[in-house]
Amino acid sequence: MPPPPLPPPLPPPPPPPPPPPSPPSPLPSPSHSTRQSSPSDAADGLYVEFNLSDDLMRQTATKCPAIRSGGREGDKRGSRYVITNDTTRYTSHRLLQDIHKEVAEQLKQHGITVRTHMSNAEWVLAPTNGRTSNGPTHRDIKRKQPGYLTVLLFFGDRKLQGSPGYGGVKIWKNSQNFYPGHDSIRGAEFRHVKRKLQKFDGVIANLENFNCVVFDSRLIHESLRHTQHTPRASLTFFLTLEGMTPLPQACDDHYAKPEECDTIDMQQYL
Repeated sequence: MPPPPLPPPLPPPPPPPPPPPSPPSPLPSPSHSTRQSSPSDAADGLYVEFNLSDDLMRQTATKCPAIRSGGREGDKRGSRYVITNDTTRYTSHRLLQDIHKEVAEQLKQHGITVRTHMSNAEWVLAPTNGRTSNGPTHRDIKRKQPGYLTVLLFFGDRKLQGSPGYGGVKIWKNSQNFYPGHDSIRGAEFRHVKRKLQKFDGVIANLENFNCVVFDSRLIHESLRHTQHTPRASLTFFLTLEGMTPLPQACDDHYAKPEECDTIDMQQYL
């Protein structure tokens, strides 16, 4: 008798169910690296030194104001005097535009790539009688947000920074948020605030090798004593980054007057 037939094979097991879908990834918070940086961030605490071209410096040096001494009664004994740049007497409008263009090109290497507006062109002068002291410790603007730069071009015998010394500038790096709401350190709080300021790196601009200094206008700085018997002059102006509120024109009520100054050629010191 033949054996009984084998039972049919069992059907294959059903496939496992698909895994549940993964939950959606959370959106990155604004603080992550995907956050767009502001164009003004590159100006926050900026401090740079560089050289403008010899040609621009020579053209500007041909007509520099120099504070006049005036005898025993009229001697100018202050640390610094400011005079508005008269474009018909000193640096012309065209030359200012050329300076602005070259400074803007240099600043591109330091992250300032947006357009800038130039304003408040002035000269800061030191008398030549050797009896001056350091200038006031101050910042140029009290605004909280970055986006404003101070530009200084120096003329005179910059190679002599020893004794007799050329009156340069000392700048406290990263001090843009220190002592907010104040544009100068003076009065009863001077010693206390100046002592706290020492936690910042105070650097003296290297004017022996560079003729131009640019820094965040909120950084605290001071002019240094000028003890030479040769003139010292600095052309200064503001650069406002595109999109920032323009700075008002400075009040020149206490500035030096043209009749208190001579116009001299300072090319010999370049």
